[in-house]
Amino acid sequence: MKRIVVLTIAVGILIGFSYVGYRYLSSEKPASLADQLQTVSVQRGKIEATINALGSLAPAKEKWLSFEAGGPLQELHVAEGQQVKAGQTLAKLDSTSLERSVKQARAELESAQIRLEQAKHPYTQLDLEMAEGAARDATVALENAKKNLTVVQDNPTTNEEIRNLEYEANWYEVNYGKTLKKFEEGKIDQEKLNLEYSNMLTAQEKLRVARERAEIAISEAQNQVAQAEDNLKKAQEELATIKGGADPDEVKLAENQVEIAQVSLERALEDLEGATLAAPFDGTIASIKASPGEMIVAGDKLIHIVDLSSLQIEVSVDEYDIGKIRVEQEALIIPDAFPDRKLSGNVTNVSVVPATSEGMASYPVTISVPDPDPIVRPGMGAEVNIVVAKKENVLLVPNSAIKESDEGKMVYVLSENQIASVPVALGISNGEVTEVVKGLKEGDQAITSSEEVIESLREQYLKPGGERDGGFWQTLKRVLMGLLGLGGE
Repeated sequence: MKRIVVLTIAVGILIGFSYVGYRYLSSEKPASLADQLQTVSVQRGKIEATINALGSLAPAKEKWLSFEAGGPLQELHVAEGQQVKAGQTLAKLDSTSLERSVKQARAELESAQIRLEQAKHPYTQLDLEMAEGAARDATVALENAKKNLTVVQDNPTTNEEIRNLEYEANWYEVNYGKTLKKFEEGKIDQEKLNLEYSNMLTAQEKLRVARERAEIAISEAQNQVAQAEDNLKKAQEELATIKGGADPDEVKLAENQVEIAQVSLERALEDLEGATLAAPFDGTIASIKASPGEMIVAGDKLIHIVDLSSLQIEVSVDEYDIGKIRVEQEALIIPDAFPDRKLSGNVTNVSVVPATSEGMASYPVTISVPDPDPIVRPGMGAEVNIVVAKKENVLLVPNSAIKESDEGKMVYVLSENQIASVPVALGISNGEVTEVVKGLKEGDQAITSSEEVIESLREQYLKPGGERDGGFWQTLKRVLMGLLGLGGE
């Protein structure tokens, strides 16, 4: 009976909950998880990593033309904006003063040649006589030294002394031999033998000393002869130099002055020829700073010619990125005034010398633009994107989907109505998308919403255990199970 009552109550409750459920389901349902998140499907594609910089376009080839000599501008054959060919005559100077310069240069050359002749004949008659006297004195000194050598070599006293000492030494040697024989026969004692041996040694030493003195005397006499010969050689060389009539250094100096004068004359002649100014290459006359009749100063900028068939742009790349830049890398140039007229270029120079500003080093990089759009002109500012890396058929994810975690980079992925955080390894980036090396696969739904939105939705849709909240029907099930005693909460 009790079970029937309980069943009746349950049926009533079921009817009541059915009505409430009808009202619940007929009311506006909350949006699904996917509807509340921004997601992007991970796809394969091409990516180019670039380094961005700003600069101003300039002609790849330009030159200010000037006259190397001054004078009145007599003729001007071009106007600003005019296109010219290489070698075309642009302007001419009045050559009157240039002709005078040529005459003056010729006169200076003649003077230098005269000074050269004087340098080649610098000595007087007195200089020659003194040199001849010194040579004669040196000759006499050599003769005296040779005579002295002969005297020393043939000195009878010295020779007699040596002969006597040779006889004495020889006698003592013979005598010692006889004494030694007597000693061996036992006729004399050791003392007598020692005495004769000492006498022999003394005689030999006297002979050695006498011979050494004689050799020293001869050597000194020979040295005197050698010194006299050297003095005579020097005197003869000095005499020969004077007779030669010139100091080589003075002659060389004079010759250099002649060469300088010759160069000056050649320059004057070139200036005279340079009174006509010609275009060094095909180009456009960008500016003219003089009119016919005006006085032109040598070296002053007169005509500015530019070659607009090729442009270039120089940008600064900071020290953190300069290592990625290489010559020949491609670059995209976007003029500020014409952003739709994109230009193609290549890196032509990477400076090794930095330009430091406020402690930060940057390096000049030059990009050539070989075929510019005619509407783009020198001086215009432009953005430069240098391509430093390229990859194709790689997984790409928007940069907005990449988040930071304690373990590194990660991406939130929406899968089966759940949010999962996936650690990733990244490759190159272009500022908008980044290559995914590891962690994701093609087709994954990467969430680009902010972390605040993601975290709020995770708390709303997921229980601590990670199960989805079942809402109204799960509550109804638990109540009925409890009333019927079938378990549940």
